[in-house]
Amino acid sequence: MLCPPEQAELERNGFLAKRDMVRGFGSIGEFLGGRSPQRAHFMVDLKLEIGGLELDHVAAGNRFEPPSLIGAGFLTQYVVTLSYAEGRAYFLRRGSEPLAKQTFGFHPAFDESSVTVAFVWEGSTADGCGLAVGDVLTRVSEIDLTQFGSGDRCLTTQAVLERLSRDEPVQIEYESDGGRRECLLLKSRLLYGASVDTR
Repeated sequence: MLCPPEQAELERNGFLAKRDMVRGFGSIGEFLGGRSPQRAHFMVDLKLEIGGLELDHVAAGNRFEPPSLIGAGFLTQYVVTLSYAEGRAYFLRRGSEPLAKQTFGFHPAFDESSVTVAFVWEGSTADGCGLAVGDVLTRVSEIDLTQFGSGDRCLTTQAVLERLSRDEPVQIEYESDGGRRECLLLKSRLLYGASVDTR
């Protein structure tokens, strides 16, 4: 993940263009190890060079407190083998596809009494449906969330996360601006960079 000074440096030197970002808004806690303040976030497709070796398509998200987590993101996309005898490192890309994630485009937050929308990626099916940060989810497919605070929150949380991990469409019902709405969400490939080179 990029900290603001690193982002500014990359932009200043022409290594990072606005078109290479996928933007979203909310609390992107799954990347930061817990609930974070609601704010604008982005995912970006980086091109790195390590010891003269060019490594394309390394996904990183922004992070507002140092240190950055680019290394952690890098290790999820490359297999790195260290040879102590040779004093060398070998890098193997985990596939040649553009950086993308199959997602409904939102992250839920599980509070004391309700399940709310914590984050929405722009251009996702959730965004197209009108889902917004702070909306209260009342149903995720067959899972009723209206009694979330009085039931077994742990089991319900597990059930929701398991259901959202599947690739099948999910029917959601939610409250937004005082009104009840529903929407059928399909998973789509969210590209981390608009200018991803697939060669």
